Amino acid sequence: MNQNVIRIHVVNIVPEPALEVPYHGMLLRIPLSDLLCIEAEAHYLNLTLKKGSLRVRMPLKDIESRLESSCFIKINRGTLVNLDRIHSLDAGTVTLPGGRRLPISEKGRSRVLEAWRSHRILQLLDG
Repeated sequence: MNQNVIRIHVVNIVPEPALEVPYHGMLLRIPLSDLLCIEAEAHYLNLTLKKGSLRVRMPLKDIESRLESSCFIKINRGTLVNLDRIHSLDAGTVTLPGGRRLPISEKGRSRVLEAWRSHRILQLLDG
């Protein structure tokens, strides 16, 4: 008796959350886990990545609306930071991996500190 058995292994692949930005006529998909911070400069955005940086022509408000439900927080008028990538935080600055320091607005200091603390607690609980 010849039995042909086919076994299928189903893998559920969930795409990593990403930000799509226009770059030299293309749409570039950047995983949020690779993005450290976004800084506005005139009509451009400077995106600091784990490995390098990128400059795109786009208003900050467009990216802010896309990142509302993610782990990014606005630390001053022109800077968004990935809460997962904050190395340390003090009363006036955020320090990223590698030692880069970014100023937190006076008005937003308590909000940023509370968001970071809450985010860290959730990370520990998810653990």
